[in-house]
Amino acid sequence: MLKLLILLPITFYSLSSLAISVGTGSSLGMLRISPVIGYEQVQKNYPTPHTSNRLFYGLGVEVGPRAFSIEMQATQGKDSESYSGIEIDETTTKLSLGLKSSMSASSFLNFYFRTGAQGKTSERVTTEAGVSTTEKSAFYVDPYVGTGVNIAVANALTMSVGLTAVFTDYPNEGKIEYQTNLGFGLRF
Repeated sequence: MLKLLILLPITFYSLSSLAISVGTGSSLGMLRISPVIGYEQVQKNYPTPHTSNRLFYGLGVEVGPRAFSIEMQATQGKDSESYSGIEIDETTTKLSLGLKSSMSASSFLNFYFRTGAQGKTSERVTTEAGVSTTEKSAFYVDPYVGTGVNIAVANALTMSVGLTAVFTDYPNEGKIEYQTNLGFGLRF
């Protein structure tokens, strides 16, 4: 079971070439699509408690004005480990759906708040002495809340820093996974 999740994604956050205006105003009816590439460190308990590092990738979509938009994200992470004759391959898929509100403090500083639900499932393939067994977890849905800041470094470059808390096992034990991010964006 994952107890702690630390994310350091490199996110191409706001690709203007992919932004499409479907409304009459510049802040109405926006669609923003972003590829997501990152690195995460996860806590694992099998076969013994330890941390593991893995690359993840996916796609993020925001629909609506920046003041109040719907956000969706799908990511997948894969890792492989070896323990004295045991090979373990794990794939984790996450789907998020939520609301995001962004507020500009100045022309180069923007704060955002987000809340929603994150669904997660994983598949672990364990191979020992040539015999493979596959374990697939259930699809868990957990609420999340987060905040962050976007800084325009130049007209074509942005930096994003954020923290999101995912409340796993909600409402039972109330364990929290903290997801930190550091992202960079290019605007075309």
